[in-house]
Amino acid sequence: MALPHGDYAGAVWLDYDHDYDLELFLLGEHSALIRNNGAAGFSDETKSFPFVTGRAVSGVIFDLVPDTDSMDLAVAYQDRAGVLYRDRLNGRYEAQDLPAVPAGAKTILAADMDNDRATDLVVATPSSIFIAWNRPDGLVKSPEFAAPNGAVAIADFENRGIFDLAVSRDQEPDRPRHGARAGRDSQ
Repeated sequence: MALPHGDYAGAVWLDYDHDYDLELFLLGEHSALIRNNGAAGFSDETKSFPFVTGRAVSGVIFDLVPDTDSMDLAVAYQDRAGVLYRDRLNGRYEAQDLPAVPAGAKTILAADMDNDRATDLVVATPSSIFIAWNRPDGLVKSPEFAAPNGAVAIADFENRGIFDLAVSRDQEPDRPRHGARAGRDSQ
């Protein structure tokens, strides 16, 4: 099967139907879902997924509720607030607004930034970066810090069992720490 033609800004591999085969989500003005049917190849299942209207620019697997079988998909859009596609299992998803991810966000990443067993979202806009802390009562936005045109990455750079946030500002790397201790103090 040929991939659908379109202008795509990103892609996410996700086992949306829990059959142990990864499906391909193509993110753009007209997002697409390409289902992996194993030995039978791939099929376009876009019509069966509740994509909202908008120009998707970045997406990430995100478990809103920790320690469950669901695999949600968080998507940032150029022209609207983010959307959380909640996994209702058996290949069924529900689109929910994700106001913690503003319109114009260019990148979203997911990691447990404060070591509390709940996955948080790291959001990069054209001028700043912030963390949306995953709390039982919803996502809570951290203070923003300036990062014009910066690239962002998450990793445990010092092998401490705590994620670090690396930001590149105008080609000069900067590594502010938002690990367990710093993350809890900065909330």
